[in-house]
Amino acid sequence: IDESSINAIVISPIEGSPAFNAGVKANDLIVSIDGTPTKGMSIEKIVSLIVNGVFMRIIFFIIIYFVLIFNAHAKDSLSDYYSAYIFVKNCNELDQFFYVDNENMEIARKSIKNIEKEYKNTNNNIDVDAEWSKAVSKWKEEFESMFALFKSLDTYSEDLAGMCKLYLLMLNSVGSSYENDSIEKDF
Repeated sequence: IDESSINAIVISPIEGSPAFNAGVKANDLIVSIDGTPTKGMSIEKIVSLIVNGVFMRIIFFIIIYFVLIFNAHAKDSLSDYYSAYIFVKNCNELDQFFYVDNENMEIARKSIKNIEKEYKNTNNNIDVDAEWSKAVSKWKEEFESMFALFKSLDTYSEDLAGMCKLYLLMLNSVGSSYENDSIEKDF
């Protein structure tokens, strides 16, 4: 058998994995991974491409998270937090099951209220309406068409889900740090 003509075949996708969620089934041919053709490739190389792709996405999202946190604090811009909230809200509206569920959306609402309150308390001259307008403009320029595409295709994106979770994490970690709730002894 000429190894250059051999294709990898899926034995069984792991339930809950991105491949499973994308509809990959047993006996499907793996013709490429992230645009790299797999024809004639060893199984070790194919596994390496899959694993490296997953780890690279994890590293990518960790970097994005720290950039988001740094930028939000470095610029000291309420509009950055508003932008994150708008992103999370649209993730929730896109698909509550895959992106942001209603419970986390409620936490995000509480967090953005806490953030806004803190900005008002520390800066009497802040124009929250102007900050909101900046965030809406940023949303329209950078993300609105992408979300419209996902909504029209009714498809799932692992990368988009990761970004939704990162924005949610940023909002909730900052928003919860502004809460004045004390923990009561309940025993």
